[in-house]
Amino acid sequence: MPTFLATIFPDNIELSIWHITEEQSFFSNHQKWYEQEVEWIDSIHPKKKLEYLASRYLLYNRLQPEGRLPIIKNEFGKLIFKESDSFLSISHSGNYTAYVIGPSEVGLDIQVYDKKIIRILNKFLDPEECEIIKSISSVEEQIKLAILSWCAKEAVYKAHGKRGIQFNKQIKLHFNRSVLESACLYLPLEKIDYKLIYELEKDFVWLLAYHEYRQPMDYEFL
Repeated sequence: MPTFLATIFPDNIELSIWHITEEQSFFSNHQKWYEQEVEWIDSIHPKKKLEYLASRYLLYNRLQPEGRLPIIKNEFGKLIFKESDSFLSISHSGNYTAYVIGPSEVGLDIQVYDKKIIRILNKFLDPEECEIIKSISSVEEQIKLAILSWCAKEAVYKAHGKRGIQFNKQIKLHFNRSVLESACLYLPLEKIDYKLIYELEKDFVWLLAYHEYRQPMDYEFL
């Protein structure tokens, strides 16, 4: 499994991305999987099965636990460390899998390029954000920025970790012309500002989001 990227950013955020080239048997034979895991793995689609096995195999190698991985799902379905002050986010797309570990709430999303995203811009972007993408003359560049924008909103959603967020109303992207700079999440009683770190690779985009600070709101979000 080639390591595509492994780095630690200044805010002590660790990002690792792998290009999956192995067969499913490589992961299933090189790790002790527990009975409950095996039953669940056998019930899902083969592609999802490979993604799950690969990401957990990588986390086993990174964390080196004596037994089970020290991660669980909270009441919202978000993966968290069982006993740690660190935060975790995992993402998969195409033949790539990745995780990010950081000292504050962090979200990661990777997406391979797909031209179909242009058809659904209004599902996750507000009118102003849509216009920024549509103003770009190159269709290829439109697709890249649209994928990047989706990754940003998905990463913010993952970092927040609670359901019921409307991407096109509650997550606002900030651009400098057509360059994505940051994002904000608007909740009924607070606004959360997120820093973004990302790269547009040849085949896919990766983006991680982590919050800078929380600002109380003096009005109800509508």
